[in-house]
Amino acid sequence: MAFVAPDRVDEVLAVAEKWEIDASVVGKVTHGDRLTIRHDDELVAEVPAASLADDAPIYDRPAARPGWLDGIQASPCHDSGLAVADTLLALLDDPAIASSAWVHTQYDHMLFLNTVVGPGSDASLIRVKGTRKGLAVSTDGNGRLCYLDPRIGSARLVYEAALNVAVTGARPLAVVDNLNFGNPEKPEVMWQFKESVEGLSTACEALGIPVVGGNVSFYNETDEVDIHPTPVVGLLGLADPMPADPPRLGRAEAGMEIWEIGPPASSNMAGSAAQRLSGELVGLPTAPDPEAATRVVELAARLAHMAPVLHDVSDGGAAVAITEICIACGVGATIRSEHPFNEDPHRFLVVARPGSVDLPAGLSRLIGMMGGDDIVINDDAVPLTSCRQIWAGSLEQALAG
Repeated sequence: MAFVAPDRVDEVLAVAEKWEIDASVVGKVTHGDRLTIRHDDELVAEVPAASLADDAPIYDRPAARPGWLDGIQASPCHDSGLAVADTLLALLDDPAIASSAWVHTQYDHMLFLNTVVGPGSDASLIRVKGTRKGLAVSTDGNGRLCYLDPRIGSARLVYEAALNVAVTGARPLAVVDNLNFGNPEKPEVMWQFKESVEGLSTACEALGIPVVGGNVSFYNETDEVDIHPTPVVGLLGLADPMPADPPRLGRAEAGMEIWEIGPPASSNMAGSAAQRLSGELVGLPTAPDPEAATRVVELAARLAHMAPVLHDVSDGGAAVAITEICIACGVGATIRSEHPFNEDPHRFLVVARPGSVDLPAGLSRLIGMMGGDDIVINDDAVPLTSCRQIWAGSLEQALAG
């Protein structure tokens, strides 16, 4: 549905015709407060417009915070005792983190040769042909975070998707959501749903972007066991203008510095991919910071015009993020990180030649250097070839098995 000024209707219809999309004028905005619907010039409905919006009936199903949640959140999860090399290799062997090439290479993702940054990056970036603009898209979901705290987890999805498009040079424009939950007749599930919607809403308001569409899927359960609350967001960003040479993971080279941008990582591992390795899902995920989120997103979008490599820190923390860069460019790296597997929000990596990019003090930390044949994290070395081999084949092996 598009609302178009009368003098531009023909222009819009011409665009639809070019792309073989059916389009027609079905109505017009009028004065007054009535919605009128006609069929073959016969009046078939006339209702107050507010009855479909602000005055619409509200379905108020009982909602209650799960009684088991307090105990789970009270059991903290920290990163002490993690073996760096073993943990990194185990994460790279996780199909949710490993290469998705087995899937996306089976489909045409070049879109009339307008794809500038393709699958395998934080977001895909597509050229708007005939302009200097680009559209970036990222989809994100994390049922682990939302199980531990649906409001925190849902808000973090929006902020992560926003940062994903920002590292391509785009600024967040709009969101669609796909909300997946268990049986809403259970008060605990309805509470999860309401909390998740509040989290999405709060984050979108902080970023100043609308939710323009979506869907809800309830009754996702097996033997009366509900799925984790699993909202998924798809975020659209606009790069105007698009960077002349957008950042890509494969542009890193030996001798480049590695900087971590954003709030410092904590020891909290609640809801993280590394925690999933243990099979125990406990703790309270780190809450997002709306002010830090907007600042970091804006900074990433600006740095995308200057830095050769930007990469969001998310699943697997900084350790997996730098490994993905190393695999893409074929060069090792050495970093020091107090909490290499932490997934706290609003962080990304910058890889660039020394002194070539102006980074803000207080928000930037030099953590390492590109070079060598190994990935060295806090003096623990893992051969890049081993990382690449495990990461490249995990998804296909899991699906084949």
